[in-house]
Amino acid sequence: MNESYGRSPKRHQVVAALPPSSIVEQRVGRRVGPALAFLAAITVIGTIGLWFLGQRRWKLVDCFYMTVMTITTVGFGEVLPGFAEVPYARVFVTGLMILGFSSVAYSATTVASAIIEGDLQEALGVRRMEKKIDKLRNHYVVCGVGSTGYYIVDELRGRGEEVCVVEQDPERIVRINEDFPEVACLRGDATDDDVLKRAGLERASGVFAALSQDKDNLFVVMTAREINDRARIVARAIDVKAIKRLKVGGANAIVSPNFLGGRRMASEMLRPQVVAFMDVLTDREVEFDIEEVILAPDSPMIGKTLAEARVRQVADVLVLAVTVNDTYKYNPPPDVGLMPGARLMVLGTSDAVQKLRRAMG
Repeated sequence: MNESYGRSPKRHQVVAALPPSSIVEQRVGRRVGPALAFLAAITVIGTIGLWFLGQRRWKLVDCFYMTVMTITTVGFGEVLPGFAEVPYARVFVTGLMILGFSSVAYSATTVASAIIEGDLQEALGVRRMEKKIDKLRNHYVVCGVGSTGYYIVDELRGRGEEVCVVEQDPERIVRINEDFPEVACLRGDATDDDVLKRAGLERASGVFAALSQDKDNLFVVMTAREINDRARIVARAIDVKAIKRLKVGGANAIVSPNFLGGRRMASEMLRPQVVAFMDVLTDREVEFDIEEVILAPDSPMIGKTLAEARVRQVADVLVLAVTVNDTYKYNPPPDVGLMPGARLMVLGTSDAVQKLRRAMG
């Protein structure tokens, strides 16, 4: 993998989330099942055979006990009364010893091999991951954790949001598991409807289509919109020509890293101090941030002007813009009226923003 994420890679962890647990369990069952079935068959044959050879003089439980001791080579001796007098009993038990020992050895080897090679660990890991995803509600599904998706996860986790990652590359999943162990990871193709459903898309608040191909992102957008028409969908566009198609497909917002990167580089050259200031606002270690506050329908601020609402005095935040007729009015004057559903873009600390949200009702 050539992409750098800003953290040193580690390669010792095992990817936990692969196919559905039912598929993994079937694979383990196909491998271990025949060995265990063979062992069970030998036990049943031995138990019934001794019972018939003794002409039902011994209890079935005693025959079962004798059979188990025989095939496990415990060596307690002939525990059934009168065993030596029963014709062909010892011949039968001799054959039982040979078959039983072979079945026990084969079963033990198969189970040990499955454990060592990770089949059972994989099955348990997938089951744990599915249970973890099943508990997610109002989370965010990130499809693709390359150079863009990784930082999406980083930002979401930095803000305390629940995340489910969908990725095919096992190395990328290992990195997410190492850097964000609390994040649910699902290894699979994000363009597969079933994989998106397994990621809990029906219950998600939002979806990020951050795959490396525009056509794949378009498919994710259309599928996500079909599965959950309430989710907010943000898509990555490699080619700016794909922006329109992604919008038509159902994306709420489209981001072109190439376009934004080019503008950023030009801004760094022409207005570096402005860019530096904006970087400070987006740094999670800095106390201030730009947030959106929505005016509730029953808010006591409805009908008041911005000056009458005394936003600065109530919460000590700076109002950067206010929505007026569904458009933002930047640097709003004090006489701007606050209507139901109005959105305020404010600059302030997290505590101040929360205080303003409570005051806005």
